[in-house]
Amino acid sequence: MLLRYEQHARIPVVTALATAIQHVGVTAVTLAFPLLIADAAGVDSSTKSHYLSLCMIALGIGTLLQAVGRYGIGSGYLIGSCFTAIYLPSALLAARTGGLSAVAGLTIAAGITEMLLSHMTLRVRRYLPTELVGLIVLILGITLGTIAIRMITSLDTHTPVSMLDATIALVSLIVTIGIGVWASDRIKSIAVLIGLIVGGILFTLYRLSTPSLIAHTQSIDYIWFSGLMSAPSLPLGVLPGFLLGAITATARATGDIITAQRVNDPDWKRTNFTSVQSGLFADGLSSLLAGLLGVCAINTYSGSVGLSAATSITARRVAWWTGTCWIVLALIPGVPSMVTMLPKALLGAILFYVATFVIRSGFSMLADRMLDTRRTITIGAALILGLSLDTLPALYRDLPAWSLHLLPSSLAIALFVGILLNFLFSIGQRRIATLHWNPTDGYSPVADFLRANAGAWGARITLINRTLLVAEEYCSIGALLAKKNTSIRIRTTYDEVSLKMHFDWHGTAIKPLETLSLTIDAASPAVAIGLALRLMQHHTDAMRVRGTSSGLQRLETTITDA
Repeated sequence: MLLRYEQHARIPVVTALATAIQHVGVTAVTLAFPLLIADAAGVDSSTKSHYLSLCMIALGIGTLLQAVGRYGIGSGYLIGSCFTAIYLPSALLAARTGGLSAVAGLTIAAGITEMLLSHMTLRVRRYLPTELVGLIVLILGITLGTIAIRMITSLDTHTPVSMLDATIALVSLIVTIGIGVWASDRIKSIAVLIGLIVGGILFTLYRLSTPSLIAHTQSIDYIWFSGLMSAPSLPLGVLPGFLLGAITATARATGDIITAQRVNDPDWKRTNFTSVQSGLFADGLSSLLAGLLGVCAINTYSGSVGLSAATSITARRVAWWTGTCWIVLALIPGVPSMVTMLPKALLGAILFYVATFVIRSGFSMLADRMLDTRRTITIGAALILGLSLDTLPALYRDLPAWSLHLLPSSLAIALFVGILLNFLFSIGQRRIATLHWNPTDGYSPVADFLRANAGAWGARITLINRTLLVAEEYCSIGALLAKKNTSIRIRTTYDEVSLKMHFDWHGTAIKPLETLSLTIDAASPAVAIGLALRLMQHHTDAMRVRGTSSGLQRLETTITDA
């Protein structure tokens, strides 16, 4: 995908501000979650407005932290923060029993948990393989699309569906899609903003032309920002639900960051886990700070990543504008109250548009993986059971309340099933293979050996291709290394993160070239070996040459899928 403004681009101020407004508008949908929590706590309208202003400050801080990309904090990408349904069931229970202070305390615990998990990214990598992250992104896209439809049709409210409201929302969606498909690249980048403006104008005209609606319009509380909420508390009964939510939020943030990497790099081949680890730490820190502010937990927003893909603008500077906009809006009297008056149908229409790009990212990550029977069952079962929470609610109606707190959402169920099956299916799986290769047989037997085993293990195609390049270079000098009438042992291992190849032989040791000059005899065996070694170094992430007193030589190579 060709980007108009890539990650480090200097974007014009007007374009950056317009894009930031789009991100704020799309993320504003998720403010419905803290409003539900405030309602569950039974607070008055003034406290609710104050609570919402603190929520907006938390969103701004989270967006800014994610964009830092230095000192181990932030992925460095344009990824907005949002309030998520991951924690909602547990947060509603905590709000009813312990008030907003209980939600804040549990949010702090969840933030600390995610910060700790961020330092174990590579250790837990085998339990969160690429295809499972792709499934999470896919379910997130489906969930966002489902929420969008519900917001457009008002299915989750007791208010009758207004056909005119739904029509205006659909007109806004059609305008957004039309601009995204047929407009010039410059106009495409603000398709969501134009859709919001068109829908907003239509809704405003509709309300102004209807006196009864004007009379029943909610009043705006013009209150100034008045500091933090009450001190946090920690009810242990709801803590397990928040801890599982932190694990789910970690998986979701991982998928969002990897998706952002793919969007920003058209030649993306493998995950940059340094960026993922820093991004997860920033996400956990954001929730920790949100809890200290007295509000509920936040998470990276898949819709923000989808919006970046839709607008072809991923410049990190937009994140600075977006985060600043949230904080400024929170400090302006009356704005938090006005946010609650935004037409949900309009926001739902825009969210529907964004969800399609999130789904595309999930499919792309799944298609990039070689899925054997084990992985197919894992992904299929996790997807079916995850979606069953929304499609077959009667299936879970008679389950104990504590189980619903542990598995509060379709995303959590899919993640739990996926991790469980991935662990169970890994039992007894042989991920070590050995080949005794005779250099006179040529490269073909080695290539067939690697393709068969790496494919059976479910390694990504790009990882297999890099491994084949390393093996081909070694095979080109195998006859120069091994003694006559002896074979070379090739041993491969795979651990979901990296594929290692060990070449063992009796004969000549591999020595790197100290210098490379046009005057060197290219036909010399030492030069051929040295050149092959350099090419292998180019395709590997780590390489080591060893020798023993018995004359056994070993070349260890590591190709990492990260």
